[in-house]
Amino acid sequence: MHSGERSGGGVEGGAQLPADLARAALLALVAALLYRATALSRFTNDGPQLASVFVLVPDSVHWQMLYLPLARLVRALVPLGDPFEPLRLLGALAGGVGVGASFLCARAFGAARRHALFAAALIGVSRYAWFFGSTVEVHSLHFAMVGVAACITLHAPWKRPWLALLLAAAAYAATWTTHGTAVLLGPGWVALVGYARARVAAPFRARTLLLVVGPALLGALLAVMLPLKAWWVARTGGSANLEWDIVRGYAANTHRLRFLWDGLLRPLGLALPLVVLGLAPRLRTPEGATLLLLLLPGSAFLLWWGVAEDGGYFLGHAPFHAVLCAYALGGLARRSALFAPGLILLQGAATCASLRRFDGRLHVAERAALAQETLGERGYLGKLAYLAPDVSITNPGLAEVDLVGRLHEGLAAGVTAEELAEALAPTLAAIQRDAPVALDISFADERWDLAGADFPAYVDAFAAAVLARFDVERRERGGWTFALLKPR
Repeated sequence: MHSGERSGGGVEGGAQLPADLARAALLALVAALLYRATALSRFTNDGPQLASVFVLVPDSVHWQMLYLPLARLVRALVPLGDPFEPLRLLGALAGGVGVGASFLCARAFGAARRHALFAAALIGVSRYAWFFGSTVEVHSLHFAMVGVAACITLHAPWKRPWLALLLAAAAYAATWTTHGTAVLLGPGWVALVGYARARVAAPFRARTLLLVVGPALLGALLAVMLPLKAWWVARTGGSANLEWDIVRGYAANTHRLRFLWDGLLRPLGLALPLVVLGLAPRLRTPEGATLLLLLLPGSAFLLWWGVAEDGGYFLGHAPFHAVLCAYALGGLARRSALFAPGLILLQGAATCASLRRFDGRLHVAERAALAQETLGERGYLGKLAYLAPDVSITNPGLAEVDLVGRLHEGLAAGVTAEELAEALAPTLAAIQRDAPVALDISFADERWDLAGADFPAYVDAFAAAVLARFDVERRERGGWTFALLKPR
């Protein structure tokens, strides 16, 4: 590497950085307060399982390594009565950090301050950022980590290239601890290092990027990923091929046309056309090529994979979406002063309405109340889908029996749903002699499993076969439906 200098925007940007940091902090605080004030009562995606293990298993670990340790840190620093509040607070704080970092990224890529503020605010009220900032899930933390890592890379001391590369490599490797899709950012991060260096000093040669920067980033990623993954496998007994199994299993069954709405158009909303408008005229520029490499591998994979998850997988791209939105708003010149606030208000209103609709039913508190009404102070509730945290968290006298694992095993082994129900029926009857038993059949009207039709259809058949063997009393509340099983 060589460290020759050149004049350019880097000095000016460095002089403006303290003022930008203050604005980013304020923007992050406002976003975090918004997300916490609009926290969702309904759980979805991995939220129920994360909440259950967080509360019930003190030393539990998750394959997105950093999430649960940070949640425990929040709980230690801010003791709260609600067992799920640390998770909600972590999501809100991480979402706020992601929005603030998005502003800083846009500034580092040369966007005017006003346009960068508008762009970050638009990302902040888009559904993919707001939804995950106000719920229990891992994606908001990944948003924050990628944004902070990008800022570290962009503002590293690139006149001292070895130190800067060490910081950039460590920052990039850290993004894997919040979500495995970080590996898809690798090619773009090489370009990001090249862009960051060129802001303040003589650009790296192509061979330096390919033969030094690329291996350094890959080496840092593997140095973090391999030991942590081996530790997780040894600690939990989980599969070393978990990510590949998920990719392969879900890709075979997903509905890619539905993905375009549920996973892309609705979550990004009005930010999506601005991303396109910001990128198109800059494809031949260094910043445009860098942003394209940051976005293209992950976007292409997600479009192929087709798993929507409310746009959460795109949150790792959100800081770079903000840069392109800022470019697009800059192209509107003076009109953006009126146009951008209108976009933000329109997008915010649409997102708020969609989140209220989503959160209109299936609240955890309603489920706990229904469980107590149905089973009393002591009983057993069979879980057939992950729609809420374990009911024993709020009702200690009740035991929730997770049947999902048995159902997955039965389907994989070729056991019919009727055969599995017949095998379990004597056990259920024996348990009934000790305490009441109910099945949570609220899954029936929910698209609760993203892996396609095979497993939900299997669960449907199993539930019908179990219910046919008992007299059933249905209880409903807040969208939840329980089937109380009674001997015939």
